[in-house]
Amino acid sequence: MKVILLEDVKGLGKKGEIKEAHSGYARNFLIPNKLAKLATQSVVSDFTMQVEKKKKRIEAMSKQLDELHVSSSASPLVFFLKVGDKGEIFSSVSSTDIAKKIVEEIGRASCRERV
Repeated sequence: MKVILLEDVKGLGKKGEIKEAHSGYARNFLIPNKLAKLATQSVVSDFTMQVEKKKKRIEAMSKQLDELHVSSSASPLVFFLKVGDKGEIFSSVSSTDIAKKIVEEIGRASCRERV
């Protein structure tokens, strides 16, 4: 019995693969536990359409990230910290501070593109 795997199944295959499984194993374990679906033409075509949509979305995101990388590499991130009289720094820049600053810069970049 041909099934399309909805999850990775140890000893059988990875998610998205079409595999030949014993009919009892497929009917009694894989399909009831939502690990696989019977590989009919409609299920396979739906699954391939979903995979293509996912690939297109990934390509679009990758393109956006490349554009952001190019625009962000031109301008450095600037942080203002508290400094004492002798020049010692009283605070630090954490990963959350960096993430917030990047999000702010992305917002500014998208605003500039719209204008």
